[in-house]
Amino acid sequence: MQYAFRTLVCSVVLAAASLAPVAQAAVITFEGADLTNIYFDGDSFSQSGFVMTQVADLGVVDTTAAFVSGAPTGNATQFYTNLNDGFLELTAAGGLPFSLTSFAAAFVPQSNPTTPQDLLLVAFGTTATGDNPFRLFSLGDTTSGAAHYPFLSFSNFTPLTQLVALDFFVCAVSGNTACAVATRNNAQFALDNISVTAVPEPEITALMGLGLFVVAAVARRRRSR
Repeated sequence: MQYAFRTLVCSVVLAAASLAPVAQAAVITFEGADLTNIYFDGDSFSQSGFVMTQVADLGVVDTTAAFVSGAPTGNATQFYTNLNDGFLELTAAGGLPFSLTSFAAAFVPQSNPTTPQDLLLVAFGTTATGDNPFRLFSLGDTTSGAAHYPFLSFSNFTPLTQLVALDFFVCAVSGNTACAVATRNNAQFALDNISVTAVPEPEITALMGLGLFVVAAVARRRRSR
């Protein structure tokens, strides 16, 4: 009987362990010949368990060799580039919530930049409860005639967490108000090395805890007899 009980306990513990949610960290690098492409509104591609969808206008995954002019500097590998005024939407495969902890980005000017503007990259999240946390990032000197537009690394910020979707886009600033004016087609940007972590579903964590609680309760009852 004791052997049978120990077997039951082990089975429950092993089952709970199999259900135990493990945070899955990933870095989206945009590397791979299968990703090299032009993506139009609604097109999607996947990497490392995450899905990227182009929203409006178009995006490109390639190296700086694909640029006629105005290529960002400081990155010799493949990266994503948004052209004109589009978005890149990021979701986790299977709908798992996830967090954003770091990424690299650069301003990408047009061949003939129009009037210089104060531009910010926006990481705009959506949670399962409908909240919209966001962070704003300066891409440095985006004035017309700048010598180069380097990739910048962003990691020293409070992570965006419990997201079901994350949109990257650029908006113009007027005074102290972001996204107050049209970007005049200056909202072009490049992204690379997006560090994300899929987080456990709370329901699975609760189920695992309930199973272990039941086992502990049964064990206490047996010891008290």
